[in-house]
Amino acid sequence: MPFDTPPACFDASAVVDDSCPSGENLVPYVFVELGAGVRHFAPSQAAHSAARSVSPVTMPERASATDMTYDERVGVGLPLGLYAAWELVAIDAQPARVTEAQPVLFAFLTAGFQQRVGTLSLAAELAGGVLAYSEGYDAAAEARVRADVWVLPWCTVGGLVGTSLIRRDEWVAGIEVGIHTHSYGTR
Repeated sequence: MPFDTPPACFDASAVVDDSCPSGENLVPYVFVELGAGVRHFAPSQAAHSAARSVSPVTMPERASATDMTYDERVGVGLPLGLYAAWELVAIDAQPARVTEAQPVLFAFLTAGFQQRVGTLSLAAELAGGVLAYSEGYDAAAEARVRADVWVLPWCTVGGLVGTSLIRRDEWVAGIEVGIHTHSYGTR
């Protein structure tokens, strides 16, 4: 970047002044969230997964299972309270869930609508993606709601609950910490 290029307008206070004409913040609204949660799988998901497997594998029937998850999420704010995010969820699978202990990953693309009320942000979203493990993959789609509390101007703490749109009796719940490029999520 040349030295004579003026710096990008960044209005941390969300107040209109001479440094940011018309109160516009020229830095895009981006957020990064890290979280942990639980994911409940319905019985026999492994049998369903085998039909879409990249290799012909006979998967055993199994009881339902609830596993701990670790989530990473990166998103960008869009106009009118909309946002899009990419999410990676790691699950440390137990031997009862699959044929042997192995890492299980979800990769999601998420679209949602967020509204702020004071220091609280509420959101509804749809997420779609894949569940991948060493023996195959499976489609995943979820509807979720989120609530975040702004504990600092650029930091949130929140939670989510959601349910599968494909399989009955599957759900997810979790907590998260978020870092945002705009104070209090202003766009």
